Amino acid sequence: MPECNLATRYPVLWLSTPVTVPVPCTLHPASALGHAALVMKEKQIFEAVVTVQGARLRAPSLSSPRAGPRDNPLVDLMVMVPKGDKDVTVPTNCKTTLKRRTFAPIWNESFAIPVLPSSDVLVFRVHMDPNNDDERRLVGVCLLPVAQFDAKGNISRHTLEIFSSPNEAHVGHLFVAAKVRRTTIELLEKEDLALPSLRKKYYSGKLSGVTGRFLGIGELAAFLYEEGYSDKIDENWDRALHLLAEQLAYRIYATTDSPDDDANFQCAWDHVEKEGGLWDGV
Repeated sequence: MPECNLATRYPVLWLSTPVTVPVPCTLHPASALGHAALVMKEKQIFEAVVTVQGARLRAPSLSSPRAGPRDNPLVDLMVMVPKGDKDVTVPTNCKTTLKRRTFAPIWNESFAIPVLPSSDVLVFRVHMDPNNDDERRLVGVCLLPVAQFDAKGNISRHTLEIFSSPNEAHVGHLFVAAKVRRTTIELLEKEDLALPSLRKKYYSGKLSGVTGRFLGIGELAAFLYEEGYSDKIDENWDRALHLLAEQLAYRIYATTDSPDDDANFQCAWDHVEKEGGLWDGV
């Protein structure tokens, strides 16, 4: 099936332990933090709204077709994103509840995840949980490129084959409904950093908690301020912009092989400044 063609290209997805920082499912705008928007600017981004409906899993053997006490399926969700010349899997805190003693679980549980529709791939991992996270067993993985969602924002339904490894037959199917929608986030501006309470909220909730994949200049500057980089707002802001531009400049070099470091950095600086931040920054 088209949804599964990417499987052989990304064998790293079959690792049972994530290697990057978890990214929670939803963004929390500043208004939810109990602060009036000062000079914050709004930015529209896309998010995938995903409903994990259910699954049909193959019993491990014909001699034991019934689910036992250790056959308690759940699904967690990651996002595969391009970073420079490679793809990186970013864990989220999106996870279904555990269904006990069944090979045909029904969840109908929904999650909202910030995405870049043109490039991101949703990664669903199906586990069996014997009531002990240390012994959780990975059943298999399936992939769904966000680009395969309905372009008009309607709900699309997908039957995904679950693979235990890239070169073996599938071990079942996962049933998913999904759509992409626009949402709005609020970004700290330089003037907002003068308010200590707002700065600390973003330091603890926005950056340390990684509540969104789009990292604003102001959010990173607030982090630098609270970490003691400088007690001057301008210096923290400029350093944050510089760090994000450096990261984007490397991506430009890695994907275009452009040898002009100065031009790459200036292009990255202009882009980060215009957008107010960087996707998957730092």
